[in-house]
Amino acid sequence: MRDLFKNLLGLLIFLTIIYTLYLIYSVTDFLNSEESRIKVTDYEQEIFQKERDLDSLRNEFNKNDIKSSLEDIKLNFDGTPVSWVIKINIKDIAISEETFREQLFNEGFQTLINNEFVIVGPYVDKSRLEIVLEYLNNNTALDNLIIEEW
Repeated sequence: MRDLFKNLLGLLIFLTIIYTLYLIYSVTDFLNSEESRIKVTDYEQEIFQKERDLDSLRNEFNKNDIKSSLEDIKLNFDGTPVSWVIKINIKDIAISEETFREQLFNEGFQTLINNEFVIVGPYVDKSRLEIVLEYLNNNTALDNLIIEEW
């Protein structure tokens, strides 16, 4: 039993030495490779590009003045905002209403289906409703769109 324990301990020491040599080889191989020569100048161009992209996204986000769009919001007698929807008659849609609803939903538009209509919205800001109308006019052949206060 004592000899077995000595042999296992010797094997463990031997394997530890081999693993240490492997680590030394891997570290020296990395240090001699191109990947180890990281410079700030290599990343400057990428950082500047990301900053330009971020600035353009900020400008796009801030393009619509929030205060001016808030002036367009009307309130009901109970203080809730008036919202707008587009009602599309199910009979006017060439594809199934569920497929049409999924298509609009995948484009980021709120949709629901009742018995006779696919309803897109509600939108408090009428400018958002105009974006939906533009999408529907460009991508569908629907003519009888009903815009309704909701």
